Amino acid sequence: MTDSLTILQRLDELRSLLLNPVPTRRFLTTEQASAYLSVSVAQMELWRHQDVGPAYVRVGRSVRYDIADLDTFMGGTIDGGLVKRVERGRINNH
Repeated sequence: MTDSLTILQRLDELRSLLLNPVPTRRFLTTEQASAYLSVSVAQMELWRHQDVGPAYVRVGRSVRYDIADLDTFMGGTIDGGLVKRVERGRINNH
């Protein structure tokens, strides 16, 4: 039953992505960036934790990815396809 539920949940996620494509905004959430790169959210989080993967910025507690950085990451091939982060920043909302 759990496998069926997992499959149905994944199908719902995929259906949602098809009906609501990645917006044309410059900055994407982790969920949107993972869809853009066709990887899981968990993979994006792992890359951040390991300090590899596409560059990102923090806005308060939120993480955002610039589409240009995602494209650069996909075009890079360093150390088995992962690109060392080229920029890391924190934006304070003061």
